[in-house]
Amino acid sequence: MSPVRSAAVFVANTVLVLTLQVPTVLLSRFPRHAVLAFSGAVLAASCLGFLVAASLGGSGAAPAVAA
Repeated sequence: MSPVRSAAVFVANTVLVLTLQVPTVLLSRFPRHAVLAFSGAVLAASCLGFLVAASLGGSGAAPAVAA
């Protein structure tokens, strides 16, 4: 993977994490267990997305991870 592509994936991941953490912080008025369950579901979905994208292999994996 080229350095530019690696940097783009890093930036995209950072933006994704921030956009998902802000609503999580706003959920702080709800019970802690509900917010942690929501956060765990988001993390699990992210991991599954990377696994599915990596399983594409070859030239199809990079755009899938970037999306």
